[in-house]
Amino acid sequence: MVTVDLEKHDGKARYRVTTTVFLKMISANPASYGNLEIAGNLTRTREETCSVDQKTLAHGSDDFHIGNIGRIIEANETEVRQEMDSIYINKTKQIVNTGRLKEDYMTRDEKLNF
Repeated sequence: MVTVDLEKHDGKARYRVTTTVFLKMISANPASYGNLEIAGNLTRTREETCSVDQKTLAHGSDDFHIGNIGRIIEANETEVRQEMDSIYINKTKQIVNTGRLKEDYMTRDEKLNF
């Protein structure tokens, strides 16, 4: 979701971008770690304020706003992607690799820390 508030009297444009990602991961490997199903969502909002000069306002500001919105969306999606990777993917790997593996496959350190 994208919101733009244009304040003509102070020459500022306020942008708000909200990104929501839903994840559902299903994996089945009975011989190794069994069945695994994980689901979740992550929502992040990013707000920025940019100065808009009178010349841009007078000649139409669509390109100006599209450029700013695109940059904010990219930054927000990068942050969401990184968080999804660390929260869901890496944490799931850690749990599977330490909590469900047979003792034969665990290293000495994993056994001690388990």
